[in-house]
Amino acid sequence: MARQIAKESRSGPPPPEDRVTETMVTAAVWAERHRRTLVLAVVAAVALGLAGWAWLDYRGKLVERAATRLDEIRLEAASGAPPSEVKAALATYVEQFGDTSFGNEGRMYLARLQMEERDYAAAIRTLEPAAELREKTPVAFRAAESIAAAEEMRGNPEEAIRWLQRLADAALFADQARRAEAEIARIAAQAGDLERARATYARLVAETAAEDQAAGAELAEWRVRLGEVEAALRTDAEIPAPPVAAPAAATQTEGAPGSEAPGADAPVEEGSEANGA
Repeated sequence: MARQIAKESRSGPPPPEDRVTETMVTAAVWAERHRRTLVLAVVAAVALGLAGWAWLDYRGKLVERAATRLDEIRLEAASGAPPSEVKAALATYVEQFGDTSFGNEGRMYLARLQMEERDYAAAIRTLEPAAELREKTPVAFRAAESIAAAEEMRGNPEEAIRWLQRLADAALFADQARRAEAEIARIAAQAGDLERARATYARLVAETAAEDQAAGAELAEWRVRLGEVEAALRTDAEIPAPPVAAPAAATQTEGAPGSEAPGADAPVEEGSEANGA
């Protein structure tokens, strides 16, 4: 009987300290067998960490250089540099720093000069990378507004309306969307699409009267425009051209560092993600 009890005792589970020792020995054996792989993994992790740090340091310095260079170009323009030289400097700037947070400000500045020379196609090509409305940044809204203005100026009202509709759809605020829709109605009326203009003005009047009591001046203007369009529909008269707001890219103060378009709702920090158009 005693021998049976001793045998059963020896065949039971090992003590906890034996299990810990066995685990440590197994791990040590595995590490010894895979030492080369472990060393390579550690070296790779260190290399990746150093590469990431170097990339972040490079990007930070690149942004600083972009800010400094853009200010230099603005000062050169303010000092009387010929527009052709300023345009060349901005074109080089966009190539070098176009993917930084200051790159789109450079594009806006270059597009303004191109639009002043009536080179609307070049201005549109310059602005398109900045008009990423999914990002909903102030610069993106300004770029889209300027593209719409350039398309209208070169005789493409449908393209202008398409950009304004994208702007209205991406708007962060109701009044921002309504201003874009009012431009759509104006362009449609000037292009002879009176039914579209009437429907858009009528919707703007109804929505603004119901939702925004502070928009009294805009509401009054849209009522006037709606009346003009309805009268034109009855008499086949031409629509008188209302004042056209200057595009954002064409109204930035030349040579003023950090200057903003009058169309912007608030000053824009370079590279900021603030709301507004």
